[in-house]
Amino acid sequence: MGKEQTNICAGIVTYKPDLSRLKENIDAIIGQVPALFIVDNGSEHSKKIEDLVSRYNKVTLIKNPHNRGIAKALNQLISVAKEHHYPWMITLDQDSVCYEGLVNQYLEYVDDSIGMLICDIIDRNYTLKSAMSRDLSKVVLEDVEKCITSGCCTNVDAVTRSGGFDEKLFIDMVDYDMCYSLREHGYRIVNAHFTGLLHEVGKSKKYHILGFEFAVNNHSAERKYTISRNSVYLVKKHRLNPISEYALIFRRILTAFFFEENKLAKIKAILKGVSDGWKMQKDL
Repeated sequence: MGKEQTNICAGIVTYKPDLSRLKENIDAIIGQVPALFIVDNGSEHSKKIEDLVSRYNKVTLIKNPHNRGIAKALNQLISVAKEHHYPWMITLDQDSVCYEGLVNQYLEYVDDSIGMLICDIIDRNYTLKSAMSRDLSKVVLEDVEKCITSGCCTNVDAVTRSGGFDEKLFIDMVDYDMCYSLREHGYRIVNAHFTGLLHEVGKSKKYHILGFEFAVNNHSAERKYTISRNSVYLVKKHRLNPISEYALIFRRILTAFFFEENKLAKIKAILKGVSDGWKMQKDL
């Protein structure tokens, strides 16, 4: 491991993970970084996670007594990275698996002006057949508006200076909120456009209708609620275009109605999320 490579550590947030997938995740990243930190959010089988982690000599497990939310866990990861003097951290979801060489690819592009550096992601549910075809000769840096945290190379100081992850959100839209905050503080969100991560968003399915291609994530009613609530909250927090944001919420209602099970429960959850999001706006 080269000297520059020691500047990037990795972090994973877990909550009731599939242990075989978590092991695959750890095995994929552990040889690329000097340290891996895992924050477990009160998983019921935490002893099994401890046993798994104990097999590795570069992994530190931080156990929360209960589920404190993804935002809190990400803040814990940023704090521990800062404490150990790592300027960059690759944040991973528990079921994500990175490709070999991910860190070396990121090292070519890390820069203090960048808040988050990301790569292209393959979703297991509908693009797996092309997951292994990578053409690194076509890498092109592109400034983007927002990204997810999984597989992201995160500037530790930039996140700290931008106020950290908003723990009011708990889960969903946490990553987008941070992207908006980083950009408001003058940092860039940059996609290096190499395929570096195998990821899974809900139980996604791809559909083709009248020449249009789109994915349906099939999130639970609980997740539909938090996505809608937090979307509404972020409209005011970051002065987003309300028309486009509410159009997305309306699209989620239509998607649930036409393509998902438990339609009524999910639509009710979305509408309650909108209502509670308006209440959260009053605290801003």
